[in-house]
Order: sequence, then C-alpha cells, then structure tokens
Amino acid sequence: MYDSISRRNTFALSMAAAAVLGLSTAVISSASPPVDKFSFSESQKDTLSCSNKTLGSCEIFTTGKYSAKGLVFAGVTNIFELIAAEKTNANIQVTVGSSTFGGRIGDASKVNLHSATATFDLKDVDCAKTPCKTNVHGTVKFSLSTKGLSVAISTKTGATANETFEDSIITSAFASTNSAFTTNIDVAVVVDGVHTDAFSVGVSGTATTKTAIKNGGTNELNSVKVKSTGIL
Repeated sequence: MYDSISRRNTFALSMAAAAVLGLSTAVISSASPPVDKFSFSESQKDTLSCSNKTLGSCEIFTTGKYSAKGLVFAGVTNIFELIAAEKTNANIQVTVGSSTFGGRIGDASKVNLHSATATFDLKDVDCAKTPCKTNVHGTVKFSLSTKGLSVAISTKTGATANETFEDSIITSAFASTNSAFTTNIDVAVVVDGVHTDAFSVGVSGTATTKTAIKNGGTNELNSVKVKSTGIL
C-alpha cells in the first residue's frame, strides 16, 4: 500500500516523470503500465569448527546468503520528482522482515546521478590478523527509472569465527523445524521517512537437520533454503 501517494499509474504521469528525470520514454507503454514486483531467496547452513580433538572443542557457526530484487513505487510520478529534486539528499530505505538497508543517497558507496543509481556497501571487520581488515560482504542498489524504483540486495548472513555479516531474514526462524514450511514477510520501501510502498511477500522453504558426532560430542547441524512465492 502507499502512504500519501496515489497508486494509479497513467501514460501521462509516466511521460511527466520521464521529462523530470531526463529519461527515455521508449520503455513507457500505456497498454502495459508498470506494476510492483519483489522476489528473493535465502539460504543458510551450520558448520562445525573444532580447534582440537578434545571434548567440547567444537563450535557451530551459521553462515548464509540472501538476495532480492524488486520494482516499487511503480509509475508513481511524485516519487520520481522528489528523488530527482533532492538528488544526494534523498533518503531511501528498504525493510525486509526485521532487516533495514539503505540510507541517504549522498552517503552511498557509489552514486551516479546521470544514470540515477546509488549503491550502498555492507561491511564487516575481520580481525583474524593484525591489523584488522574491513571487508564488503554485500551491496544494496537503488535505481530510478520511468518504470519505478528498482531495488537489488545481495549479502552474506550469519557469522564466522572472525566476521559478522547481516542478520537472517527468515531462515533462522525455521532452522530447527526439520521440515517444509510456508510463511510470509513484510517488505517496505520508504523515501524520506514519509512516502511508503509496503506489502507482504509469500515464502516457501525447507529445513533439514543432521547429527554430527565429533570429538566425543553430538551436534545438530541445520540447513535451510527459502524462496519467495510472490506478493500477497
């Protein structure tokens, strides 16, 4: 749903948006107006790390990956005008489940106003060696066009012995179920804390558990894979 924004899209509005942004109108079709889209996939897996062969020396680490892409504010002209006018001062955030990504366009790692794109890097600090090293483990990219605001997220989740990545979106909640499952998550994209495009996305997944016996200890290792099934 939209907050303070009309969801209706027309050919005239799209043409006006193109004029504001200086974008080509070749992609605009009055017969096929743009619509919101959102899809994602996520996986995670437990691994057993043992420092030696003594009882209790093993530790479980959970790592995974998450990717999403979507088109939001489809054809909503005043969002185009707002971002085009504010340029680097515009603040864009996308929330998927309990995780929020994004920020002020001017603070993005890469900004190209000509192509109307902004990429935010997701970073962690690895102190396995001295000095510590900052790594990029994911990206969040926003791209503005006459079709709408495109969002693309790709990142690692979980943690290793030396690095901490992003939180799981949904896999951790079902890791110990050892079964197939369906659920849904809430997604929202907010521009300047005022204009919101929000909806729920269906999720289908499987969780499996296996027993690992090592160094005299018994450990349950979980593996989860999920994918979206569409906007509800």
